Amino acid sequence: MRTVSVALASRSYADEGMVQMLMAIPGIYNAYIDGGRVVLEIDEAAIQPAEAVRRVMDLGYEVVLPHYVFSVGRGDPWRIKELVEGDPPPYVVAATFDVDTRLAYVAALPDVGPEDAGRYLAERGLRAELVDSYRKPIRLSFG
Repeated sequence: MRTVSVALASRSYADEGMVQMLMAIPGIYNAYIDGGRVVLEIDEAAIQPAEAVRRVMDLGYEVVLPHYVFSVGRGDPWRIKELVEGDPPPYVVAATFDVDTRLAYVAALPDVGPEDAGRYLAERGLRAELVDSYRKPIRLSFG
């Protein structure tokens, strides 16, 4: 059992009802609002932490997560994009690669630091250097 807590960008009158929907997802055993955060108690054997956060975002929430920006070295930019965006580990909520600027953007769980985000890229055979980090809201894009 693991507890995952993410800050919400804003609150709504429907928060309590929406959070109850999360408990219908296999692997999420408890979900509640604590101040400005959604707290999830999950079974990691059934659902990965980053997937649980993505499910919160599926309900329309904007969550505040750490973002890490890496400059990626040489290689075919389209192949790099495939590597960065495919099958993220349990601690990466979202990742993308901009082929024009050659920057990789990694949004991770709140307790994940830049070293872990960089290791995610290194495990894919990419040489990356951290150029920026910040915390900001992220939401799903439906377009």
